[in-house]
Amino acid sequence: MRKYPHLSAPITVRGITLKNRILATPIQSAGTTSGGAPTEKACAFFGERARGGAAVVTMGEAAVNNCYAIRLGQTTDLTRFDFQKADDFHRFVYSIERYGAVPSIQLCHAGTEANPHDEQGNELLPIGPSPRTRPAMDRPSRTPNPNPRMITTLEMTHEQIRETIADFANCARNAKQYGFKMIQLHGGHGWLLDQFSSKLLNQRTDEYGGSAENRARFACELLDAIRAAVGPDFLIEYRLSWDEMLDGGNTLEDTIEFAKHIQDKVDIINVSIGTHWVLDHCNRIFPLWFVEHGLNIEAAGEIKKNVSCLVSVVGGVDDPAMAEAALAAGKCDFISMCRGLIADPHWPNKVMEGRDDEIIPCVRCITCHDNMAGDGTLCAVNPKTLQELWLRDTPDVTARRRVVVIGGGPGGMQAAITAAQRGHEVILLEKEPELGGILKFTNYHTSKKDMNAFIRYQIHMLEELGVDVRTGVTATPEYVDALDAHTVIAALGSEPIRPRIPGAEGARSALEAYADQDALGRRVAIIGGNLSGLELGIDLASGRHEVTVIEMADDVALGAPTFYWYGVKEELAHQRERMSIRTGAACVAVGDGGVTVRTKDGEETIPCDSVVCAVGMRARADEADRFMGCGQHFVKIGDCARVARMKQAVTAGYLAALNIV
Repeated sequence: MRKYPHLSAPITVRGITLKNRILATPIQSAGTTSGGAPTEKACAFFGERARGGAAVVTMGEAAVNNCYAIRLGQTTDLTRFDFQKADDFHRFVYSIERYGAVPSIQLCHAGTEANPHDEQGNELLPIGPSPRTRPAMDRPSRTPNPNPRMITTLEMTHEQIRETIADFANCARNAKQYGFKMIQLHGGHGWLLDQFSSKLLNQRTDEYGGSAENRARFACELLDAIRAAVGPDFLIEYRLSWDEMLDGGNTLEDTIEFAKHIQDKVDIINVSIGTHWVLDHCNRIFPLWFVEHGLNIEAAGEIKKNVSCLVSVVGGVDDPAMAEAALAAGKCDFISMCRGLIADPHWPNKVMEGRDDEIIPCVRCITCHDNMAGDGTLCAVNPKTLQELWLRDTPDVTARRRVVVIGGGPGGMQAAITAAQRGHEVILLEKEPELGGILKFTNYHTSKKDMNAFIRYQIHMLEELGVDVRTGVTATPEYVDALDAHTVIAALGSEPIRPRIPGAEGARSALEAYADQDALGRRVAIIGGNLSGLELGIDLASGRHEVTVIEMADDVALGAPTFYWYGVKEELAHQRERMSIRTGAACVAVGDGGVTVRTKDGEETIPCDSVVCAVGMRARADEADRFMGCGQHFVKIGDCARVARMKQAVTAGYLAALNIV
């Protein structure tokens, strides 16, 4: 019997068999469309999710009317059937169906949140159920424009409602012609369908507004038109937000009422949360490290009690045991996953085969989302993400080499894992008693369980692959030379910078503070308002400490990814009673009773019992260069080459091992 029987169970709907209960949710990423059609890169990227075992693989954000897209220039174009693009679509569909998965595509209309201009730059007034004045959409920023250009959107006429319904039906018909077996309608996150169902955003007084039945009318008429266009042998999934998280917006009770109106017209209701254009909601739509896993499961269970159609749930359900329990309890019929399958597209197969201890865990760092509009959906823990196409040409290993990796942080461990997976003999040297490098602090950080899970995964894989791990060994060039390695990979990481502040010589580093929080006094001053300083402050303030973060710049965490910053900002708000931030304050001295800072108003002393320095890290470049003559080939990776984020270290480790042939 399989370990997770409910996750593994197939189900047939409208004659279409879904081989298990795991759905790969919509992803829209730069470089996966060209001229509105899927690229070869898309076929490889989405095809890998199918190869990994998901029952359904969904491509994201096909605008049903290109004038009202969420963003311009990146969406899949289904607005007309194009014979020249048919081969591209058929190739995409085949890349999914060849592995037994069902190909799906998400249809979306941004409504009042559409771009205020078309592809040619012509001004365009967005439309929606009711007029609304809003700021022009800029690229998401942590410092929104205080005086943005305002846009007054238009209320849709009855003719525009009929045209939009026809647009949805037409795109669904074209999707079927291209070979898709399923669509997902985006009726959540504040887009057009959600706007009509919302008692806050829909202020119409005609038959499309007012009562719950009227607010569901647009969706019902649209679903009827789509069903007529695609016929009975086609699956329709409807995404909704169970809580709009807006004052006066829809709550779970309202959403259940809406779901009852559409239950006979859809096959699956997909349960999410929040409103996408409110940036503070993004830490729930894309749950960050401090948000509970499976945050939508209970709401999905309440919806399922009240509807006859199938129900899927999304939102941090990437633990197989949690997913199995939700299915077994009847709270949902499917588990929808996005970032879990970015981190490891083979999550489903590993679960089916009882290899869930080999799943690469998502660390919920939001690296993928912050890259979507730039160089693509990239992942901090899976360097192969969106690189599937060129990795097909990876050269085969010609001989088994001896590889020595110096340093047991995430980059060094990734190099060792990849080299061992490719068949090489690997020796990993780590001077500390335990592996983990700079990420050992996650052993103590109360909210960094996901990142700690990644380190534990790497350690497990080293054991599974038989890597010769030697901890407590301080590597020297002589020691490494004696190992007679073909390739030596230096992954010595970085060390905390010690600022030249009088009296700060005995201050702890952030890593030391995590490891021994009980040794800190009640009042803690943290010098440095970067992410490491803020996250340490949040962790300490959530315990028994009172924290002051001191930053000489005018703002904190200036290099933080935008969406990650909004999540951190919320956590800072939660800790405001025990944590304060002083910006524009340069620390000039540390004394017995506190730290002295200089501001534009002069000097003052901030009382504290303990001082922590979190002003950055310094590459151990010189130490790494000592090994340059060791082995036939030498490569320096990760922080000892250039201090960066975990993504760069893991990717560098992977590529260094990939080049050993």
